[in-house]
Amino acid sequence: MLLPEFEKHENQNRAVYREVAQRLMAKHLGFKASGIQVKMTNGHVSGVSNYFLETSNGLVSPALVHDYLTKRIMVLCAGVWGEVHWLHLLLGDDMKNDHVTALYDNGVLDGSLLTNRAKILELSTILTGMQHEPADSYKEMDDQSHSLFAENYQRTVDYLKEHQDMFNCLAGLVLERPRSQDGMSVSDEVLNNLEEIAIERTAIEMADKGVEDGFTKS
Repeated sequence: MLLPEFEKHENQNRAVYREVAQRLMAKHLGFKASGIQVKMTNGHVSGVSNYFLETSNGLVSPALVHDYLTKRIMVLCAGVWGEVHWLHLLLGDDMKNDHVTALYDNGVLDGSLLTNRAKILELSTILTGMQHEPADSYKEMDDQSHSLFAENYQRTVDYLKEHQDMFNCLAGLVLERPRSQDGMSVSDEVLNNLEEIAIERTAIEMADKGVEDGFTKS
């Protein structure tokens, strides 16, 4: 199934949802986050942001490398979820499972013109090789890699759905920022301020409903 034809501003919104989801997941997992940029080039949308380990220990053991790669995959999975969530808000009940597959296969590009799918596949293959003996066939390796992706995607979705109200509020605040036909740029400082506003607004809404969100500022 082909994706609908998106307007330029819709593609920008899609990239914002991806970048905001990745940022929240990255900070939750202990990464230091940068600002975000959304660019339109020759009709194609790309989202650019960077995440760095805050620990000074480095990747000095297989266990630390395994943990790092797992977290990187989860950040990328968050971006996939962000795009899927955006499309569901756009299409509502008209959204089909085939739309999700098409979105995953044709995701927002990063600065190096790669999709999250491409990076997830690469990292999952490396991580699978660390966790398993060499596979006897390509199918076995592919099954192992897919199983690893499914596990990490579910862990990511569980976290983001738990804080979905805060995410929606933050994404909405970012979308209100100035933009041009070529895209938009939001600094880390501005994003931190918007996160505080989103947390406070969500807490008030949850209190009014008699529910506690559980989101804490990092």
